[in-house]
Amino acid sequence: MTFNPVSILLFTFRNNKWVAAERATRWQRARAKDARLVTDLIEMSGLLALPAERLEDGTVLPEPIDPIRMAQERGEQIMAKKLLALMGVTTDDLNFLMMESHYEMD
Repeated sequence: MTFNPVSILLFTFRNNKWVAAERATRWQRARAKDARLVTDLIEMSGLLALPAERLEDGTVLPEPIDPIRMAQERGEQIMAKKLLALMGVTTDDLNFLMMESHYEMD
C-alpha cells in the first residue's frame, strides 16, 4: 500500500499548502483528543483488511468481480487515507498497527 501523507494532502487541496495545514491542524487535534479515531478509520474502511477467501472443495476461488462493491471499497479507502494523512499518521504508524499483536479487530 502506498501511503505518503504529504503527497495525499497536496493533491487533495490542489497544492494549497495553507488550506492543507489548517485542515491538518484540526484533524491532528481530534487525533490527540482520542487516538482511537485512527483505528476506527482503518477498521471501517477495511484499509488493512485482507480479502475473504472463497473455498470450493478445498480450492481457493477468485472473488467474483463486482464493480459496485469495488468502487465503494475504493472510495472508503481513499477517504480513510485522506483523513489519516490529515491526522498526521505516518507509514511507521500504519506498520505498527499492522503488527498482529497490536491491531485487534473487535
